[in-house]
Amino acid sequence: SDAGMESGVLLLELYSILHNQPEKWEMPDKMLNAMNWVVATSRYTHRYVPAVYCLYRNIERQLLIAGAAFNPLTLYVLSKDEFIVYDVKGVPLGVEKNYNYDVNAINISEIVIGFIYSDGIVSAVNRNGNPYSIGRIKDIIRLNKEDTPALLARKIYMDFTSFMEGVDLQTDASLLIFKIAQREF
Repeated sequence: SDAGMESGVLLLELYSILHNQPEKWEMPDKMLNAMNWVVATSRYTHRYVPAVYCLYRNIERQLLIAGAAFNPLTLYVLSKDEFIVYDVKGVPLGVEKNYNYDVNAINISEIVIGFIYSDGIVSAVNRNGNPYSIGRIKDIIRLNKEDTPALLARKIYMDFTSFMEGVDLQTDASLLIFKIAQREF
């Protein structure tokens, strides 16, 4: 973000890979490896990209994740009232063209709510100089664990905008939230 025309070209490069490499969709590490190669060898962009690629396999009840210097994935296990943070390592896309990303498999045996966020969430500072914290997101999830991801996202958004009180953001703020329920037979 915030990189002008070069950022737009980079987005198009990544979009093209995502939509033209269907054989790589099934494994997050393979997709990041392909994206990394394109970004690292691009004649049009000279930037790097933090990224994360997740895939949920319903039959195996497994969440596959590969990361390229992105913020950690956080899962809230409802039955244990516990948050588990999965820090996905890896260099940003475009830094090292021969880098091979690792895939982590997380077995999901019960209901979980997960979220991942961009740097704009944790770098947001309100008028009083206080940063927005991930703890606020966790509190909203814990208090509203029966809600759908859409309702949770709305509540987090409302909390975030209220906290910021009209202060302009310095970078984009994004949050992806999901819920994996128990299997229906």
